[in-house]
Amino acid sequence: MDELSKLKKSRGVLRTSITKYLNKIEADFKENLDSFTVTILEESLIYLKAIEKQLKDSDNEIQKLIENEQDFDSEIEAAIEYNQKIIICSSKVAAQLKIIQNKVDPQVIASHISSLRINENATTNEQNNTLGSSTIAFDALGNRNNSVKTIKLPKLAIDKYYGDPCSWLEFWNRFQNSIDNNTALSKVDKFSYLKGLLGGSAANAINGFALSDENYDQALNLLKQRFGREELVINAHMAKLLNLLPVNDSNNIYGLRKLYDTVEVQIRSLESLKVTSGMFGHLLYPILIKLMPEDLALAFHRKRAGNLVKTEFDVTDLLTFLRVEIECRESSAFIHNSKGERQKPTVHQNCFSKSKQNPLNRTRGHNNTSDRLQGP
Repeated sequence: MDELSKLKKSRGVLRTSITKYLNKIEADFKENLDSFTVTILEESLIYLKAIEKQLKDSDNEIQKLIENEQDFDSEIEAAIEYNQKIIICSSKVAAQLKIIQNKVDPQVIASHISSLRINENATTNEQNNTLGSSTIAFDALGNRNNSVKTIKLPKLAIDKYYGDPCSWLEFWNRFQNSIDNNTALSKVDKFSYLKGLLGGSAANAINGFALSDENYDQALNLLKQRFGREELVINAHMAKLLNLLPVNDSNNIYGLRKLYDTVEVQIRSLESLKVTSGMFGHLLYPILIKLMPEDLALAFHRKRAGNLVKTEFDVTDLLTFLRVEIECRESSAFIHNSKGERQKPTVHQNCFSKSKQNPLNRTRGHNNTSDRLQGP
């Protein structure tokens, strides 16, 4: 039997023991709540904290030896599930202890325990929600203001990062706010999440690091240096702007919307790096004009020429003009399309229209309004 199998077998025994203990406490809460004393509850909290640490250590040892990405993801999910059960049980025990010590209103605690029971019955897909809610509620019980704050956190959803500098800021902001700044997680836990959220060149960059506190900091620094350098990210966003494909038809609403959204995202990302549109507006202006249909470019120049007050050019003026034109076309297309759906011809009208139809129209292409709203 290899080392990984031995560790998993040992952890299986530990998990079975933990499950039996948690079930016993839950049964006592339902059937024999009055039997709890301060001593019993304090000992239970100490034991729960000990088995939580023991289980985490066992999980970390196993995660270090797992190489398959799918197996690693499944391992993380299972670890979260067991950790959640222990935290919920600890919250219930702490709540009952507060009741006995008369430090919190019993009605408030009873309401809190009820909410914990509801959370415990949540599906596996809501594990992150329940974990966040019970942790926050447990911390609130320790405050002197005797108030309980329960927060329903959204499910943690972070797209994998594959090494694109343009996606670095979005990935890092989500990871930092959801995981890196989470004081309830150890650095080893954070490192486990980080490895599970990387792919491609980003995953290869930290592939040699083992799961440890020091390596977590080193891995973050390496990723920031490799993919998060300010000049690299700025150049990547500028390159994406320079490589956009033009939209030649002003009736191509889908293409215009895609062009506008892409430009807006890149400019917004540059501004978050303190690179304002005023710094590159004159460079970007001729590029954007060439990307627009000729009639829209002409309409924009005509509008600027008609302004009585001459102002210095700002690329946001061009984007505002393009956005308004797109929104007008979208509204018009939606109204015409809805009108066509409401006025369905009768059988008599269908027969009459077929008899009067020009044969040339049967082979001539029709430009449907809804087609302009949708992409190819």
